[in-house]
Amino acid sequence: MKLTSRFVFRPSYNGDRTGMLMMGTDYSTIEMVYENDAVTLRRVLCLKADKGSEEEVCASIPLAGKDVYTVWLRVEVLKGAVCRFSYSLDSKKFKVLGDDFEMKAGKWIGAKVGFFATAKIQKNDGGSVDIY
Repeated sequence: MKLTSRFVFRPSYNGDRTGMLMMGTDYSTIEMVYENDAVTLRRVLCLKADKGSEEEVCASIPLAGKDVYTVWLRVEVLKGAVCRFSYSLDSKKFKVLGDDFEMKAGKWIGAKVGFFATAKIQKNDGGSVDIY
């Protein structure tokens, strides 16, 4: 299985964050985060998330741009429930970001794929993301 989506990210405040994740008792994301007037594309891993473990950034690269960032994010599920995350800036050439991630099923309905957008502050005029 391969899932690819285009993200058009318009951050406003430090901590604005959006991306794609695979989750179960552990989870991993490929995401964009806005901090100090710059956007970073990163891979995040959280082992034993069901026990309240902390996230760990396992790979990151800065993204060029200003105000609007367009990136294609992909997760590919390989044999043995191994997930490979990659990105593209042109929708044609994808580059793997970080190591492969072995999924573990959740407690109720197994492993899941999802999208997210979060912010550290609560304001009505926050950033936005379009996901295609």
